[in-house]
Amino acid sequence: MPYNQNMVIVHNQRKIRFETIFPLIIESAEEIGRKEVAEAYMIFGGIPYYLSYWDGRYGLPQNVDRIVFYEDAPLRDEFENLYASLFAHSELYIEAIDALGKKGIGLTREELVSALSVKDDGIVNLCEIKFSKYEYDVKNDYEENLRNKVFAFGSETHTRKTPHLTLVSTYGAKQNGHARVFQSQVVLDDLFAPPFR
Repeated sequence: MPYNQNMVIVHNQRKIRFETIFPLIIESAEEIGRKEVAEAYMIFGGIPYYLSYWDGRYGLPQNVDRIVFYEDAPLRDEFENLYASLFAHSELYIEAIDALGKKGIGLTREELVSALSVKDDGIVNLCEIKFSKYEYDVKNDYEENLRNKVFAFGSETHTRKTPHLTLVSTYGAKQNGHARVFQSQVVLDDLFAPPFR
């Protein structure tokens, strides 16, 4: 949906004009840095309602504390409220999320299918997402793990499309022989580039 400055978002009976949120995306990128803007969007998902609480006088950590963690934070109970509004038996879903949080590691290969980007060009992009302070260093065992994921995906889905590995990361892969496992990469700066026409 194209940007519409007259669009109004309604959440919890609170109306928010989209025009008050949209500038945060562009203006904050140069003020607080692209990495911090990306982190804010990973935390708040780009949801206008959530971003309406952003206070430009504070940095990311202070805003997250104010918006989510303080005793009187406006989004302190948002997780439970959101799930209760989406699912009839939200407690089961919350329990599943809690279990995943306690796991502390990635997902099984059966869960791999959730990280796909499918277009009509005969290619399936399997996205490997890494948030790192530096270029991501692909080692031999990690390359082997990725090749196994591609094989498992093909075996389990029986797709006729060609799987391509795409790295989505902060600064891309450190160039070495193992980084060639990725057919394409999307880095933080790509997310701030003008849209293709």
